[in-house]
Amino acid sequence: PGFSLHGLWPQPAGRAYCGVPEGRRDLAERGRWSRLPVLDMRDVTRRRLEEVMPGALSYLHRYQWTKHGTCYGTGADTYYRHAIAVSSSSAV
Repeated sequence: PGFSLHGLWPQPAGRAYCGVPEGRRDLAERGRWSRLPVLDMRDVTRRRLEEVMPGALSYLHRYQWTKHGTCYGTGADTYYRHAIAVSSSSAV
């Protein structure tokens, strides 16, 4: 069994969906992740993310960005590069 990344949750409890319009929040909460916007990430980040976050194939990364990443204070590429770094350093 290997380790896989689910997400990086940088904000305090009770704070999520920072600046996300209601329509996108609704899509996220209703599990319609494929309808969320494509994230602005470099190809290398996207490929590495797909390796450590298998759920990205079902658009989990779009949901995690919408709910948590928007509160991180950076763009999606930086948010996921940091998440990948944390997941890689946690491997045993």
